[in-house]
Amino acid sequence: MVAVDNLAQQLIERLKTEEFFRVPASEAEFLDIAPEFPGKLEYHNGEIIAMSLATALHELIVFNISRLLANYFFDKDFLPTSSNAGLQILRPDGSYYQPDLMVTQGQWLFKKGSRCIITNPYLLIEVLSESTMKYDKEDKLPAYKDVPSLQYVVYVGQDRPYVSVYERTANPDTWLNTDYKTLDSMARLGDLNLPLNEIYHKITF
Repeated sequence: MVAVDNLAQQLIERLKTEEFFRVPASEAEFLDIAPEFPGKLEYHNGEIIAMSLATALHELIVFNISRLLANYFFDKDFLPTSSNAGLQILRPDGSYYQPDLMVTQGQWLFKKGSRCIITNPYLLIEVLSESTMKYDKEDKLPAYKDVPSLQYVVYVGQDRPYVSVYERTANPDTWLNTDYKTLDSMARLGDLNLPLNEIYHKITF
């Protein structure tokens, strides 16, 4: 426990000056630290991924998208959650993430012994930050695509109108990617429409 406490304190100290960094660690060390950690932690490929808290702009975009999802899924058999819920991907290296928004079809399926780590996402949404964009697209996206239940991954920009939708096709290993880059665009996820002017409501570029 002392070693785990020391690792947690080291992460906290580094986050005072760094927005994003990786630290080699075991899955057990991550699971010991994550529940009480005062920041955002993920676990990927044998490393703890530490990130600073989100900006106010990031959270406004998340709020706007949350409203659209809540309205669309309100009377449907889907359950939206925010980044306070975790995601486990069943891979040999142990993979845990905190997407900004997550939707499941039907009831949540949890990691054994947990009531907050979900294993059956239908839709994942990430609002991109400059410090984490490479990690989100190059490391997390291939991991996300390994989830059998997942049908959509959506990336949303902060500094300009930008929504990138990845949709699983009838061939489970083939994904269709469509980008939307103007405020008058409508991002389409099947029957779910996400107008960019509503995603970026009250935001001036």
